[in-house]
Amino acid sequence: MSPEDALRAHLDALAKPPGSLGQLEALAVRLAAAQRTERPTAQAPRVLVFAGDHEGNFMAFDAKDGRNLWHYQTGSRIWGAAAMTFMLDQRQLVLIPSGTTLTAFALPD
Repeated sequence: MSPEDALRAHLDALAKPPGSLGQLEALAVRLAAAQRTERPTAQAPRVLVFAGDHEGNFMAFDAKDGRNLWHYQTGSRIWGAAAMTFMLDQRQLVLIPSGTTLTAFALPD
């Protein structure tokens, strides 16, 4: 039995009408599939704020307390550019344009 099927069976056996939690149950099943376990867990997300300056510094800050978590000198000015994040091969990356270059960094798991 797959983790998703095992979790569906577990959820349906609880003292509630089957499927009564709607999208919450669907999300739990998706987490079970992604984590390959019938008892998935979720942690509070960490929110990062990315910023760049005219000196070419690209930084990541913790949105909760403002701590500078990471810094990279791109070598070119970052002119009002917004950082973008995207997924590639199940890894989240952040992309920043600097001068005539696009630089991408993989975020830690």
